[in-house]
Amino acid sequence: MKPMRMYFITEEDVFYVIRLFRRFFSHWNGSGIEIAGVAICKPFNKKSPLTLARQMLGFYGPRLFVTQGVRYTYRMVAGHTIESLCGKYGIPVEKPDNVNNEDFLQRLRALAPDLVISVAAPQIFRKPLIELPRLGCINIHSAILPAYRGLMPVFWAMYHGEREIGLSVHYINERIDEGPLIRQVRVPVPAGASLDEMLKEMKDRGGDLLWEVVQSFRDKTVSTVPYPDVQPSYHSFPRPEDVKEFRRRGYRIL
Repeated sequence: MKPMRMYFITEEDVFYVIRLFRRFFSHWNGSGIEIAGVAICKPFNKKSPLTLARQMLGFYGPRLFVTQGVRYTYRMVAGHTIESLCGKYGIPVEKPDNVNNEDFLQRLRALAPDLVISVAAPQIFRKPLIELPRLGCINIHSAILPAYRGLMPVFWAMYHGEREIGLSVHYINERIDEGPLIRQVRVPVPAGASLDEMLKEMKDRGGDLLWEVVQSFRDKTVSTVPYPDVQPSYHSFPRPEDVKEFRRRGYRIL
């Protein structure tokens, strides 16, 4: 019997998303499941580094922007990237401009993945991509869905004083973060925890949870569960005034 084949769509993130992949690959290595490739998109789907830098300056503020800029530069130069991590495992990488373009879809069809996995993918999947893999497309989202759909869910959960943050793995459909739920776990927010600390914790745990879900696909035991009875919500990327209020409420970014 042919081994199950996965394909990932993500963005280059040397701070947090890479942690999920490190944890996931440590479970996956030697499992017999194939990873056909990883598509790495531009962070937050920004068209230029300058546009991304402006957004990050607004989020971090001047002092932390410089701090993170130095850390980012070091990690890029030192090769602490998702692309380099994939290279260590011999996993092919490509960098498509648009994962819904027909040229990318043709290449993906040729790879014949059984399952496509979104990990912080910054582009909305359209119907041809969603219907391409035999087992479907799934996404992992750091929230107790249906609450905190959209961008930066950990920030917004802390902003609103939540004492628990979730990890949800769900099928992808044409509505954002609304596909049938496969697994969901809750993670407590310790008193005094920074956003940075919680993001690291969520990505580490996310790698474990995603591997459990992938095994359920391989073993043909995957199933769906009802969404919890929580207030649905959707958030965009935080504005500078949102970050200011986040700090006023006693939370730290780093």
